[in-house]
Amino acid sequence: MTKFLIAIVAILLIILIFRKRYLVMMRDLMLTTQPKAPDAPPDADELSTINEDGDESIAPPPDFSEVNRTFRVGDMHFLRNDLVEAERCFIKVLSLYKHHQEALNRLGVIYIQQKQPYKAELLYRKLLKLNQREPVYHSNFGRALYNQKKHDDAVMAYEKALELDSGRAARFVSLGQILYELGKYAQALENFLSAHKLEPKNVEYLRLVVDAYEDFGDTVNMEIFLKKIMGVDPYNKQAGARLERIQKNAQQTSSDAAADEGQMELL
Repeated sequence: MTKFLIAIVAILLIILIFRKRYLVMMRDLMLTTQPKAPDAPPDADELSTINEDGDESIAPPPDFSEVNRTFRVGDMHFLRNDLVEAERCFIKVLSLYKHHQEALNRLGVIYIQQKQPYKAELLYRKLLKLNQREPVYHSNFGRALYNQKKHDDAVMAYEKALELDSGRAARFVSLGQILYELGKYAQALENFLSAHKLEPKNVEYLRLVVDAYEDFGDTVNMEIFLKKIMGVDPYNKQAGARLERIQKNAQQTSSDAAADEGQMELL
């Protein structure tokens, strides 16, 4: 019975850890969707089409006042988390102007939140053909891939996002979590440490670093970072208990070593 209870507790702890990591990744997704100005009217080459005779022609320009008005309404619904109405508005925007980058991005985020990552992937592939310079699009693309368990492709997307902008801590965490799931623990730790450097008082990032060092059996660094957690959050019971356990184990190890040394002297 005792072994059964221990197994249940261990399973619940694993579920809790992965849930926390999921929430961190969702936080990164939401941070990458801050409102932007509506897209500017397109250049002539964006409006070029091929007619029935195979000749290139210029399509009539969209009514950008309606495009921008519909986008603003959609963005209002998006920020209120009314995803059904926001989706409807962004689809309408894209029916008026298919190259509207932020409508593509917002719609991609909606599909990720609605657990339709395949739809989101298609939108981000289209979006990245239009704009390779926006790190937000690469990281959201990475999230859509990750949600389909396309871990290797997701890593490349997040790495591209960080190549363009390495100033967002949550992006390092997202990449680190994917690398961790791939069993690349050293690389995961490196990314968690990068996130910590950007936000040294973020307890969640400190905990990820502690967990990574625990996987390596590195109790010295575990103790260092647990003390950092206690410095930021003195009433953190979980960190306090882990720190106490490590210090007790260290004392016991030291006592055992001293006892062994004394026995050797007697011999």
